[in-house]
Amino acid sequence: MRRCGIGLLGFPLLALWNRGKNNPFISSNFGAPYQGTDDHFLDEIQRAAFDFFWNEASPSTGQVEDRALANGNDLRLMSSIAATGFGLTGLCIAHQRGNGKSAHIVERVRKTLRFILNQMPHQHDCELMMIYLLAIGSSTHPVPADTWQAWSRPKISYQGISYISGNDPLFTHQYSHAWFDFQAKHDAYANYFDNSVKATKAHKLFCLSLHDRFPDYSDDLWGITASDYVHGYTAWGGPPPQGPIDGTVVPCATGGSLPFLFDDCMRVLRTIRSRYGNKTWQRYGFIGAFNPLTNWYDPDVLGIDLGITMLMAENHRTGFVWQTFMKNPEAKAAMQKAGFQSD
Repeated sequence: MRRCGIGLLGFPLLALWNRGKNNPFISSNFGAPYQGTDDHFLDEIQRAAFDFFWNEASPSTGQVEDRALANGNDLRLMSSIAATGFGLTGLCIAHQRGNGKSAHIVERVRKTLRFILNQMPHQHDCELMMIYLLAIGSSTHPVPADTWQAWSRPKISYQGISYISGNDPLFTHQYSHAWFDFQAKHDAYANYFDNSVKATKAHKLFCLSLHDRFPDYSDDLWGITASDYVHGYTAWGGPPPQGPIDGTVVPCATGGSLPFLFDDCMRVLRTIRSRYGNKTWQRYGFIGAFNPLTNWYDPDVLGIDLGITMLMAENHRTGFVWQTFMKNPEAKAAMQKAGFQSD
């Protein structure tokens, strides 16, 4: 089951459903500041995400809905393996924090893994660094360690910040870091944790550079990554500019970067919560995206958005996901074979 759980992180989307840190308050001309400490706010974010992963999952298979209405009561029957993977880790966080009954959580995890192992068609894909490391560290079907050298690492430079990045949304600098702990480690190419810090800083500067076109972007409000927008779902970001950027703000862009640039990202999340209230914060936490310039607010939440925010919040707070995942011998062996060393 442990190997199955690890391998789950690498599966692609699948249409299968069977049913402290007490920072100063952020002032705002638009609404009252969020009256709570950062820890209290992160508790709310994580409890709301757990409610999604618990309520919007099949009780018989554990498969989690790809998306749901932000206020709950969703009738769609499409799950995704990506949301399910985040959900499994979210269940572990909730168990650790006492957000649900232990016996119920354990049984949900067992049902989920048994369904994946015994009944679900298997495909193999998804987030680049994590996929390669999972394959290299496999105890049953490992790939050669030199495959770690097989993918390109182009460098870009933006406003004096140089880092490895493709023309990709910000989430590519987040997802592998949700489980693998790259802190204080480097391979022959980079310290990838520091690289994601730089990518987040550059992304903030990129958003601020668009202020003349989209005056909502400011130190208090920035962040775009693959998400919904008024015309559907799109991959967008920068630098360099990618996609139909229109002033939309995506909460998980900063939520997923909390370990990399905590004060700046938390400032944005607190601003969203206080300035826009229940337009952006509903039953399961932050909605998928919103555009204050056009008064568009996403009716949905996405499992992967809630997941990356929940996991990265916990990693910033306690390192729980990193510490737990890195106990796996496959994870340790993978990083060793790929040539990682301590800084």
